[in-house]
Amino acid sequence: MSNVFEAIICPIDFTITENLLTKSSSELKLEVIKINDTLSVIYRIEENRHKLIFSQQIEYLASKLSLEITAVLVVRYDSRIGHRSSIMFAEGLAIYSFDANDEIWVLLNEEGNPLIDGQKFSINSMNDDEEYETIYDAIQLGFQVLGLDNYNEVYSFIISN
Repeated sequence: MSNVFEAIICPIDFTITENLLTKSSSELKLEVIKINDTLSVIYRIEENRHKLIFSQQIEYLASKLSLEITAVLVVRYDSRIGHRSSIMFAEGLAIYSFDANDEIWVLLNEEGNPLIDGQKFSINSMNDDEEYETIYDAIQLGFQVLGLDNYNEVYSFIISN
């Protein structure tokens, strides 16, 4: 089954995030969840998640929230087409943006394991006759610039929803 996910990652307490969302107006159906004590996620909820289309409204909301919070990260994932992207907002502005062109890939060895210490590739520099695996995807890169290291917790949430 396909998975489509669009959210704002907020590196603050759940209660603060929930209060800020309550004060903000949006036409989107949104829910807040607590990942841990210092990380909350505001994500879109739709009845037909597999038909979800990304919305510019989430970026507008992120921009507004980043005026209250130091910085936030818009995260988008669509397993139907292999899409991953992130945009960091600070002081109302989109500061960093990552997509497939920014992802970092490595070759796989004969057993299918990534050669982590080997040469790094971008999507445009890979050969068709080789096998690769991404070691830093667009969402991870967004987490890095936001200064977060809990990517696995959020990724688990993304793929389970």
